Amino acid sequence: MSLQYSKVDLSDVLAETNPHWREAIVEFARLNAHSSLLGNDAAGTLEEESGASTLFKIVDGNKIAREMPWLFDLYYNELRDIAQGCTTEEVLCGQVAKSAVNINLQQGNMRHQVHLDTNPVTGLLYLTTHSAGGELVVAHDSEMCGFDVIESAAPIQKTVIKPAAGNFVVSDFRAYPHYTRPLTDDDDVRAVLVLNFYTPSCREDERPKSLDPIFPNEEIDVRDNEGRFYAPFTTYIEGKPIIVYPARDENPLDSVLSRNDPVAIHNHLKQLVASWARLFHSADYYIVVVWTIQQVVMTDVWFYSLENFTPSGPLVDVRSFRGMNLSPDSGIAAGDSLVVLGREEEYRRRCETFAKYADRAFGGPDLPPGFVSSEFFTRCNGPAVRPESARLDRSVRVAV
Repeated sequence: MSLQYSKVDLSDVLAETNPHWREAIVEFARLNAHSSLLGNDAAGTLEEESGASTLFKIVDGNKIAREMPWLFDLYYNELRDIAQGCTTEEVLCGQVAKSAVNINLQQGNMRHQVHLDTNPVTGLLYLTTHSAGGELVVAHDSEMCGFDVIESAAPIQKTVIKPAAGNFVVSDFRAYPHYTRPLTDDDDVRAVLVLNFYTPSCREDERPKSLDPIFPNEEIDVRDNEGRFYAPFTTYIEGKPIIVYPARDENPLDSVLSRNDPVAIHNHLKQLVASWARLFHSADYYIVVVWTIQQVVMTDVWFYSLENFTPSGPLVDVRSFRGMNLSPDSGIAAGDSLVVLGREEEYRRRCETFAKYADRAFGGPDLPPGFVSSEFFTRCNGPAVRPESARLDRSVRVAV
């Protein structure tokens, strides 16, 4: 029986979420993928040669959940809704980050081995386009084993899906042996976001343990929304990036700022910048923690100057505001903020350009497990709120 699958072009949807979605994810994957060797003894593998293994590169979901949480936001919403069309059962998202969402990278003659999926619904969001090589090849006969056997089969016996950036392919691949072809150019890179979905009759806790060695041992819950901060994002005011960490603590921020307003925090910061224009104009970018106390918005702002680099990095100043007024008695920072600032500086030094560092669309620092929620303060925060009139055109290389 031929493969039944859905294919949806999500390019426009992704562009609305993040105008730089493709380059952001691919660049993030290039920087963070680690090589994995999947043996022939793993569940679902159908390689001909006994003991054969396949080398490929992967970014596990732990890394994605921490540094690109907006991808999990898509996973739990738009992409799950599309996946629901593949089955009459309720489609469930995974709770274990490392295996729920991955990015697979394939270079040159790498290929994914012939295998059957173990989860009932798999989504593939292609991040790159290839005219030849990198195709997903799916055999219609569940008894077919091995790359050479399927490659030599007649066209009517298999389905071949070409990778095209923005296409989201979703199906149940449990009864269909499949693999990806090697790329035709040794320098070419194929990237795909792999999303694992489950159903009540095929649960996540039934996932074979033999698949786990390709991931680090650490486990975090992708629905751990008890982090000390909501997912950070970047907003731009007068062309300068403000990296925002909305606090999620015992004083609910949504008691003073509406989570239904996609630019509530942006507008608060815009008003603050206008009220203290001379102070804000002295810096090139800012890291901000927004929190509340006694029903008043508190804003801790660290001012970074790229014009005043020392051997130790950029000079930094700090101010705390209570509403629109300076708050001289609130201290420099709480311990949570100190963790953020240290990790932010480490991440800045690793980034090739300032623009990529500043824009959370390209990722962010690796913060401790459970420190940052996978949930945005508002769903429309996205990784960046960037008005067309406030583009960041600078590409200053970051000093280390």
